[in-house]
Amino acid sequence: MADNKHYDAALTGVWWGSNYGSILNGYAIYRTLKKMDYSVLMIQKAGNSNEDWELHDTHNTNFIREWYDADEVSPNMRIEELKNLNSLADTFIAGSDQIWNYGINRGFGMSFLLNFVDDDKKKISIGTSFGHSKDFTPEEEVPYVTSLFRRFDAISVREEFGAKMCKDLYGVNARVVVEPVFFLDKEEYLEIAAKSQLKEEEPYIVTYMLDPTPEKIEAIKKYEKITGLKSINILDGDPRTYEDNKKKMTLEDVRVGIDTSDFLNLYNNAKFVMTDSFHGTAFAVILNKPFLSITNFRRGPVRFVELLKPYALENRVSSDPKNIIIETEFTKEIDYTEINEIIKERQNDAKEWIKYVMDTPKEELPPIINKSKAIVNKLDMSRCMGCGACVNTCPTGALSIKPDKYGYYKSTLDSDKCIDCGKCQNVCAALNLPEKTNSNEPVLYAAAAADEHIADRSSSGGIFTLLANEILNNGGVVVGASWDDEYMVRHIFVDNREDLPKLQKSKYMQSYLGDAYSRIKEVLESGKKLLFSGCPCQCAGLRKFLGRDYDNLFIMDIMCSNAPSAKFFKKYVEENFQNMESYEFRYKGDGDKKYWDCNHVKVTVKDGEELKTIVRNGASQDDYQKVYHDHTMCPAHCEKCEYQKIPRYGDITIGDFWGIRKKLPETTDINGVSAVLINNQKGEALFNMVPQENFKLLKQVELEWLGANGYAVKGKSYASPDRDKFYAAINRMTFNQAANINSDNKDKPRKIYDNQPVCVMFDSRIMGFKFDSKVWEEHIIDRMPTLMVKPAKAPLGNYASLMLGQKLVEGEKYVLKIRFKIRSEAKVINLHVKQSGVKKFQIVHSCDIDKLNDGQTWIEKEIEFTSNSSLYDEFMVGAAQIKGKNNFMMFDYIFIERK
Repeated sequence: MADNKHYDAALTGVWWGSNYGSILNGYAIYRTLKKMDYSVLMIQKAGNSNEDWELHDTHNTNFIREWYDADEVSPNMRIEELKNLNSLADTFIAGSDQIWNYGINRGFGMSFLLNFVDDDKKKISIGTSFGHSKDFTPEEEVPYVTSLFRRFDAISVREEFGAKMCKDLYGVNARVVVEPVFFLDKEEYLEIAAKSQLKEEEPYIVTYMLDPTPEKIEAIKKYEKITGLKSINILDGDPRTYEDNKKKMTLEDVRVGIDTSDFLNLYNNAKFVMTDSFHGTAFAVILNKPFLSITNFRRGPVRFVELLKPYALENRVSSDPKNIIIETEFTKEIDYTEINEIIKERQNDAKEWIKYVMDTPKEELPPIINKSKAIVNKLDMSRCMGCGACVNTCPTGALSIKPDKYGYYKSTLDSDKCIDCGKCQNVCAALNLPEKTNSNEPVLYAAAAADEHIADRSSSGGIFTLLANEILNNGGVVVGASWDDEYMVRHIFVDNREDLPKLQKSKYMQSYLGDAYSRIKEVLESGKKLLFSGCPCQCAGLRKFLGRDYDNLFIMDIMCSNAPSAKFFKKYVEENFQNMESYEFRYKGDGDKKYWDCNHVKVTVKDGEELKTIVRNGASQDDYQKVYHDHTMCPAHCEKCEYQKIPRYGDITIGDFWGIRKKLPETTDINGVSAVLINNQKGEALFNMVPQENFKLLKQVELEWLGANGYAVKGKSYASPDRDKFYAAINRMTFNQAANINSDNKDKPRKIYDNQPVCVMFDSRIMGFKFDSKVWEEHIIDRMPTLMVKPAKAPLGNYASLMLGQKLVEGEKYVLKIRFKIRSEAKVINLHVKQSGVKKFQIVHSCDIDKLNDGQTWIEKEIEFTSNSSLYDEFMVGAAQIKGKNNFMMFDYIFIERK
């Protein structure tokens, strides 16, 4: 530290430590600030320097001498002397790593919360962590810790759970940024690695273990056997644990106390990485290595999942070293092309935030304290579904609905107008669900309108139109979703039959409600009947806003899958259709060519003076259908939907009755059948208003039949594994590019099918399973064939089979490639090939699904096997393995080829 030098920022943290992650984590922040032309004072470890081994000549002090400017490192001080640094810097920074873990922070006099910094100095944190999703601060210390948090001017943390703890426990807002070691590019770490003198002649796998155990050592040995490579085993850099851990690490090549350059060099040249370290995992990703990470419970396991989730690499984590699934697929290369793009975007986002808080005067930074009762300060805004209940309630107009960066309608606060009345909190359905008073066992009908004109203009059976007509016939008003002039969707009010077609047909995007709730209340209080149709969340929001039931109000909720942003749709349209005149989801065809499905769209464009019609069918022809139906565009508030499971919020619920043609053969010729749930007496009264002769089909059926339509019974939606990649790409790419960002991997089996002879390439559009309908049900959910077993109908010997294109040959080697989701009582699912007509079969693979048995996780396998017969001509799954109420097996692809 130079005498009389003044610094832009002073940074505290554990950057001086002996752990390689701590060393590089602190260096990444330092170098990032330096590249932004800020002068930085690195605050050395506070304590008694004469007794502290960590400040003597060890690998970490060697790193400091080589990679930091000497005048930018403070001398070691006693904790009580840290206050003297106030005269040397304008901004003080709490750095990263687990420095807000109470046990660590307490050892340094809570200085990592900048308690030594004067009030007039700017105080920020960069990517700081609590380490664990649970706060260990003693109850009696919480008021003091809270007061320290509220002195900060800007806070960023590296984990979502850290932001939640800041908000829920200490009442402060925190920004989530990427872990700081990702601030630097791979090449910057290779500059450090280049200083290493190590040269390994033979290929190797590297392990970095903080806490060696016999189970981890056994796993390392197994990977040595799988890869045929030796292991080089790095231990943590803490000299206090060298001897003990070296004794535990009973392997041939164990390295302790190596320099940081050696650590990076060994990592960079390894063929495979195995680690129980958070930062060890991070550097496997940064250096683009195949890896297996073992969560370290003592040091905070949730961090590992949060670290890898943005890159869809969670499947590389094992939580139990005793039961690590030793699969050769973990040693295969990972395609880091898209991952590196995501890293770059998150890196840039963090740097922009740092630049903003460093350059903005302290008094101009937005307040971080959640003092206001306004809903935007109380609700995690990822849960806001934009219903507008709070906006319609606000007495001062302080709240409005505005699109976020993805175009989702969210509540936005003008704090100057807020009087802190708290009314917005009281009406927020996302913050507090409305009470559910409807039936747990609603009556279910399969229904269709008799008027073919109504059916043709409806997405399913036309029941909405029949019910709406009855309201209009009684002088009432119908409120529903309609296209506007810019082909966005908004709720409008209709009081005549001529305008009713505006509300018909599906619109697969979020609808803007604006002041609809306030206007609905006005209509109701005038005494007119009103029918409101909307997504379940919008219906819940209306109930919460009104606060009571109205006899003249009828609420109809739809069986909803998810509602993407209108911004996405607008971007898609602008890129794909010039001079568009109209767009029709769920097009049913014309004349003799009619179809009832989710996939057909009809677009009318103006070509000169003429109108031209374009019809597209499904994911293979249309990118919007592709990423809508597989939930790639699914917003966070839809994925975590709390509004649509039974009991419902609507008096009546309508949707498509998928699968009904298998149940009721007489519906085969009906071009669209509605599922209708009668949820209460008011819903029954509304349904009974429709004359019987207006129905072509009206049949009460079992509630279990509804299973084919998405989420009406179970609630909750899901998001595609590609969702995060799509969202990372959509604002920097064209819509079509973002929609196809992962298409190379998805279409790989189809590309192989095009170029090589195969035994089977399962595609639900051209083939299907055969099975005993007394035992099995097959549903197409989001374009994916889904097998279910009827309750108490899962005896051994009952199979769902898929014909192979050619018989297998005895003694020949084959590869089965399969991607599926499953929810089952079983822990293992067997995949078979079988001879048709007889019970001769071969188990190709016993797939351990115990930890992936959630119905949400895609399981992807590539299995080599040798056929033991030339008679096998079917692929099959056994009913006994997916038995259990609401259990299922969903397939993306099944592919078998000769090796």
